[in-house]
Amino acid sequence: MMNPWLGLLVTMAGVFVLHFIASILLAHFYWMPTAVVDVCMLASMLIAYAFRYVFVDGQKRNLQVSFNNYLPEKLVQKILDSGRSPELDGEEKDITVMFADLSGFTKMSEEIETEKLVALTNQYLEVITKVVVNTGGYVDKFIGDAAMALWGAPADSRSHAINAVYAGIGISQKIREKQETARAAGNPDFGIKIGIN
Repeated sequence: MMNPWLGLLVTMAGVFVLHFIASILLAHFYWMPTAVVDVCMLASMLIAYAFRYVFVDGQKRNLQVSFNNYLPEKLVQKILDSGRSPELDGEEKDITVMFADLSGFTKMSEEIETEKLVALTNQYLEVITKVVVNTGGYVDKFIGDAAMALWGAPADSRSHAINAVYAGIGISQKIREKQETARAAGNPDFGIKIGIN
């Protein structure tokens, strides 16, 4: 369906053409009433866009709200822009999966308080999540001190493998920077192990 502003422009152009024709006919002594036609054209456009807003766009909005609870907003928008409905029965496709596991977790859990360990783990997992999202992927789940991320699903991506590799490199760099900062301040830090398939 066309953009509402374009629809209004087309309708107004139709009204103008109708009045132009009516003016020519009136110059030749033919009367053509245009008010009813004008009102019908505008009313039909308004009814069509009201229907679109309530039913078509309403379904999109509901889908977006539902998926925003589980996926990054950019990814949800990409799915909506594709015009395809998500396959709830599942589908077979090539994707890339990454596991990013914080190293040193077990040793550190014996050395620092639980609250500090949880806060530190969350900081490192947040770094991982940001890089994953910025490369077009999403974190599917956290498994203790590890994150599992996907590229190429549910939204299609031809460059899912390359994006995952970029994410792996980016995560390694960010974790290394975080380690250096923590060590310089005398604070505990994590390493990282990454596997991509």
